[in-house]
Amino acid sequence: MYIVYALIVLGGLGLLLGLLIGLCNKFLFVEQNNYVEEVYELLPKVNCGVCGNPGCMQMAEAIVEKGVSVDLCRPCKMENKAAILEILAKQKEELKK
Repeated sequence: MYIVYALIVLGGLGLLLGLLIGLCNKFLFVEQNNYVEEVYELLPKVNCGVCGNPGCMQMAEAIVEKGVSVDLCRPCKMENKAAILEILAKQKEELKK
């Protein structure tokens, strides 16, 4: 009999917490900037810290959101730097609209 009660309580608790997580995901969702992901894909992802950031994701965020120079990333190839500058130009055009 105790097993049935335990299953009912744990099942109800699991259902309740699952619904709570679903509601939090729906109402507390934060959209991410797609340009940050595009810039991150072009960075070398070595997390060397030469640029002054702890990792390449933080460098990508700094480039897109704060306007940090791409040249701070020394391991990045020149063609990737040019592609990053094109992405930033595309972002500026979108912001003008």
